[in-house]
Amino acid sequence: MIVYFSTVSRGASIDKGGELIKLDWKNKKIIQKITIFPFDPQIHEDPNPRGNTRGGRGILFSGGDLVVATYHSLHIYDQDLNFKRKISHPLFVGLHEICKKQDLICVSATAIDGVICVDTDGVLQESWWPRENDFLQKHLDIAPLSIDKSVDNRLRFLNGKHLASKSHLHLNAVAQEDGKLFALFGRRGLVYNLSDQKITIENKGDFGFHNLVVSNNLIFTIHTRKRKLLIYNQKGSLVKAINLLKFKEVADIYKKSGGPNYNLLRFFEYFRFARPIGKIGGFLSGQKAAATLFVRGFHLLDRNRALIGFSPATIIEIDYEKEILLDFFQYSEDISIAPHGLAALQ
Repeated sequence: MIVYFSTVSRGASIDKGGELIKLDWKNKKIIQKITIFPFDPQIHEDPNPRGNTRGGRGILFSGGDLVVATYHSLHIYDQDLNFKRKISHPLFVGLHEICKKQDLICVSATAIDGVICVDTDGVLQESWWPRENDFLQKHLDIAPLSIDKSVDNRLRFLNGKHLASKSHLHLNAVAQEDGKLFALFGRRGLVYNLSDQKITIENKGDFGFHNLVVSNNLIFTIHTRKRKLLIYNQKGSLVKAINLLKFKEVADIYKKSGGPNYNLLRFFEYFRFARPIGKIGGFLSGQKAAATLFVRGFHLLDRNRALIGFSPATIIEIDYEKEILLDFFQYSEDISIAPHGLAALQ
């Protein structure tokens, strides 16, 4: 099995903010790796050291090529990580996870709480704006984002002020099954069926969710804050919650990386809506804006196996049916390096 994963390096300069890596999973050998960062338009300064514009985001395969999201663009590579071209759009702002919907590529534009679907030439074909939905406005007590969709927005949300809004959903993942599109509102723990315009999963009062896969009548998501893989049925009922710390190898990495101090750091960061906490975070962690066992990155391998990523720079393979750890690979012990996108060829 060949595993591709992207990373984000907290606090690094933007041009060194992450990598795209090709890994021989069986032999745990790095085959190829390249630096990945957003360009054209170039980002000269990022006030948020936690990642934001740095590194690579979601990954998917399309027509034999590898599509990797950066902050404002999709980079297209062949399977040997040779860069071919890029796709961008004025509404690509703070991209996180991506998926395919027939011949379209759909992205979660997290900074502006939108789902943008383009063709392979980058031409807008569909867009979804949950904060403009009348039902969601009333149900979640939210307001539409103030945005001019007719202009280039790619560099307009770098200051992070939008994160302070109580209406910000942090729409950070999008998934497709049977032609229907689903979105994850990370701050609300809510999965929304965009196609049918209805709530599928709602975790009231909970927050800190990443990644979304809908497959075989199951819905998979990651609870970053609680370090769990959550599996739901299509009716929205929780089927299984797997605490990653139950696996000895994961617990050992957590303890070696300083576990309890980072619990306190993450509490303050989430209380501040994921804004950096400066001197407090630096004092607690020794590395500003970084956190151990920050869980992000999920790839479903088959009906019982999945890959999950977490910091410091680790990927695990689990059997989620038997709830056992099958294998793992640690790329680095540096807690500032976090995986983000995951994809595999078996």
